[in-house]
Amino acid sequence: MRRHERRGQGPTLRPPELPTGATSPCVVADGSRASRPSHSSITAATSDASRRSTIAALAGCLAACLVTALWLSPALGRGVLLYRDFVQVPRPVLSPAALGIDGRAPRAVPLDAVTAVLHPLVSSGVQQQLLLLGSLALAGCGTAMLLRRHGLAAAVTGAVLATWNPYTAERLLLGQPPTLLGWAMIPWLVLAVRLPGSTRRRLLATALAAAPAALTPFGGLLAALIVLLTWAFALPPAQRPATSTAGATTPSTTTSSTGPAAPAAPSRRTDLGRGREGIAFAALAIAWCLPWIVVGVLGTHDAGQRSGAAAFAVRHDGPLAVLDVLGGGGVWAPAAGLASRTEGAAVLPSLVLLAVAVLVALRPAPPMRRADPTTRSDHPDRPGPNERQGQNERPEHHPREVVVLARRHRRLLLAAVLLPPLGVLALATPVGLDAWAWAQNVPGVGLLRDTHRLLGPSALAVALLVGAGVGALTRSIRAPRSRVALTGAALTVIACSLAVLGAPEAPARTRAAYRPVTFPAGWQQAVDALGDRTTLVLPWQPFRRQGWAGPQPFLDPLPLALHGRAITATTLTVQRGGETYVVGQDDDALLHAWARGDLAALRRAGIEAVVAWDDTPGTSPAPAAAGSPEIHDPLRVWFLRR
Repeated sequence: MRRHERRGQGPTLRPPELPTGATSPCVVADGSRASRPSHSSITAATSDASRRSTIAALAGCLAACLVTALWLSPALGRGVLLYRDFVQVPRPVLSPAALGIDGRAPRAVPLDAVTAVLHPLVSSGVQQQLLLLGSLALAGCGTAMLLRRHGLAAAVTGAVLATWNPYTAERLLLGQPPTLLGWAMIPWLVLAVRLPGSTRRRLLATALAAAPAALTPFGGLLAALIVLLTWAFALPPAQRPATSTAGATTPSTTTSSTGPAAPAAPSRRTDLGRGREGIAFAALAIAWCLPWIVVGVLGTHDAGQRSGAAAFAVRHDGPLAVLDVLGGGGVWAPAAGLASRTEGAAVLPSLVLLAVAVLVALRPAPPMRRADPTTRSDHPDRPGPNERQGQNERPEHHPREVVVLARRHRRLLLAAVLLPPLGVLALATPVGLDAWAWAQNVPGVGLLRDTHRLLGPSALAVALLVGAGVGALTRSIRAPRSRVALTGAALTVIACSLAVLGAPEAPARTRAAYRPVTFPAGWQQAVDALGDRTTLVLPWQPFRRQGWAGPQPFLDPLPLALHGRAITATTLTVQRGGETYVVGQDDDALLHAWARGDLAALRRAGIEAVVAWDDTPGTSPAPAAAGSPEIHDPLRVWFLRR
């Protein structure tokens, strides 16, 4: 007796064979009968969905590239960029400064070493320009990729909001493109971890996406956090809904006449496999953080300074400043702040976008639909049955598993929107400053002392949620396709206009800040003459200003050009709200020895040459015992011979 007969069931009934293109009846949620789509109609629908997703992604990437060109096109050209912390030299070398073994905090490890290694193939100036452009364009393109299945309006809106916002503007004006590049890789890391296929494929894609972020310690830490969170919140491959190449999601479980069956419980083998995958992702994250971890452990770096907690806290002097932080602004450096953000007219648009993002995250999950997802009207201006239910742009199933997963993602995005600004504002309170100042004594915490950079995930989450909201609202309109397209375009224009009004002067500021410069003719001659000597660099302060480089200050780039060790000042003086914070404790004994002409003390300390910049803030008087410098332009150089 057959198995189904032993269980008291009747024989299995098979539907009759149907010719190609025909449909068979099926039961939908309300008990009525509908036509089951044929294989050819499903293939056509998925192909159409794939085409629309590709167009949406390309449009979003184009929008991101246009914003990047508007902001940073003057940075392209011959030469290198010298702006605040973002500096480079024409011929970088694997110097102690590039390797992070010169006693300073390894904040540019391994970026400077990678630049020196790649210089024979790609000039340092071109590397800088690619990094700068990528810090904006990759954020917008990645956001468009995440939103591509939500429609063209969603992808374009998300891409523009991810690139044009107070956070990106103030980080660029602070001279922080390398850390901004780490932030820009967040969408790509999410895509890599959720890539369909084998674990090996996902690990390889994750390593490639994390490579730009791992150029800086903060970027590496951020990438590790994003990868582990994405993996933790993602369903195991055995429980994920099956996804076609077109992006149409289908249930991974069988359905019956009473509704969808519960997803199959993961087996012990699946649990073990997922556990091994998590260990592999964690090991990979540790691997890309090893360069700066090793340098920090083996080097002579001290813990962070307690004064850094107050010096680099977000701006919080009043209610408007607090609202500015909620909208992605509030950088600690007055010179990097946007003047328009000190007035409510520019803060209000950012708050509107924030409110929209919160509303999208809190909206109810869409109802489950079991009707035919491929049914459409033959008339171009008359919506079909599913189009009247809000399925104009991308008809699809809404199985229970997908709805639950979407709800989990919205909760995670809501946390990303609210927790970073609330957290950094809490650290800016008197109690928070005391706790954060104490935490600076822990090695490694000093990398997070600039709390404004922690607002990056919030800016991306707002872009994703607003973009998804625009896509959902566009699909919900019951109108002909032409009117739906116009509505989507109008919503995109409104959202992008709010982004522009939130940082209106950002393009003018960044275009003026990032312009390539050419070092004077005598620069390389002076560098070659110094060779691998241990060099004392004056004036005794970390930043320089030169007429040939423009009016903006820049971090001293000489240590990146010298084969030997360069001893420079690292103490920062930050003035905020009438108060002065001194961050760092340089040993200025060598400076005093030079000032009083004690050349023997300098020789005993291993100093073999002294370099002084001219026409820059600070003084560096030469003692009579030193005599005349052997090189005068553009640097004054004295050699201390035994």
